[in-house]
Amino acid sequence: MAVVSRVAARAANWIVWAVPVAAAPFVLLLAITGADIFGLALYSIFLACMAFGRTKKLYAVMFVLALAMELYGTWLGNWTWSRTVLWLGLSTLNPPLAAGAFYCVLDLLVMATLARRSRRALAVNESAEQTSAA
Repeated sequence: MAVVSRVAARAANWIVWAVPVAAAPFVLLLAITGADIFGLALYSIFLACMAFGRTKKLYAVMFVLALAMELYGTWLGNWTWSRTVLWLGLSTLNPPLAAGAFYCVLDLLVMATLARRSRRALAVNESAEQTSAA
């Protein structure tokens, strides 16, 4: 992840809008044709991460690099994606075009968890200080 963070730090600011704009027509075409409906759901999640996340450049870079990794890994035969998403019944490619959304969501969840744990630890420390001062 550190390498991706360094790449994101060096990336130009335009990547934040260029990646979603460049991916949109492909995601929509694949969804309209029925080839990758799950990709549209993942792309929507990616857009939510871009809208609400703090590290937009990281998410844009991660989206592209994750797709490259997924394409290479499936090409090598290291893993495959099922043609239909379990429990959802949505069609998907091998790999889905917007597979990078998983990595963006994971980062968003980890950062939210860390922030929550930090706030909780701070509250416990403040409470302990008030108790010891009394």
